[in-house]
Amino acid sequence: MSRDPKYLLTNPVEVGSALNELLRGADRLFTQRAGEVLPVYLVRVEVRRRKLALVAYGGERERKLLTSASRLKFEGSAYGTPVEFTLGALTEEIEMSLDGEERVALVADFPEELYRMQRREYFRVPVAPPNTRRASWLPEHGEAISFRIQDASLAGVGLRVEAGTPGIPQDGQLMHDVQLDFEEFGKITALLQLINSREVTEHDPRRGKVPYLHLGCIFAEPDLQRESFLQKLVTTLELSPRKA
Repeated sequence: MSRDPKYLLTNPVEVGSALNELLRGADRLFTQRAGEVLPVYLVRVEVRRRKLALVAYGGERERKLLTSASRLKFEGSAYGTPVEFTLGALTEEIEMSLDGEERVALVADFPEELYRMQRREYFRVPVAPPNTRRASWLPEHGEAISFRIQDASLAGVGLRVEAGTPGIPQDGQLMHDVQLDFEEFGKITALLQLINSREVTEHDPRRGKVPYLHLGCIFAEPDLQRESFLQKLVTTLELSPRKA
């Protein structure tokens, strides 16, 4: 992203506040190592100690890729606001998750500076309801999967699918030729990359609590026609009254 000095945070309290936004509601957070995209998620922000802890998606291989680097640049967004920061060396610590499971967290000092800016093209607007605006993707192996389009921005889309659906992509995976159907607003086809996924629970009047996966995806290649389409879509949906 282009840098404007007024959006560069250096005060540890302000840096901690921005990190806490990522902790509460990251749309995506990742770094790159040896040409590989490595999604991560924050699990702890300690403003007083100026420490943060994150967990890598994957296993030991992904953790070793991260801990073998002396510096790593991270990119992400929370509530549609893009964030960039660089961390020094990461160290492994064993800790207990909230559900009582043992996990390996990667701990680092706060970044010396953090860039956080609300850009119009990253503004994220809800697409659902209605739940009939859908995305369709055909994996290389398996049957086509239908997702609900939950939200959209020029940077990417949020897709939602019932947990346990066969063939759900893995974090970091490219999804070729995804058909995005916004109904009355039109359709587009895009190459997406899944940056992160998280579990959510929805209430259905007939079925009760239903577990879903929310998939945060970015557009993996530039497309001026797509950006023009999405800019109009985002503006229209923002100004339109929400449907029940």
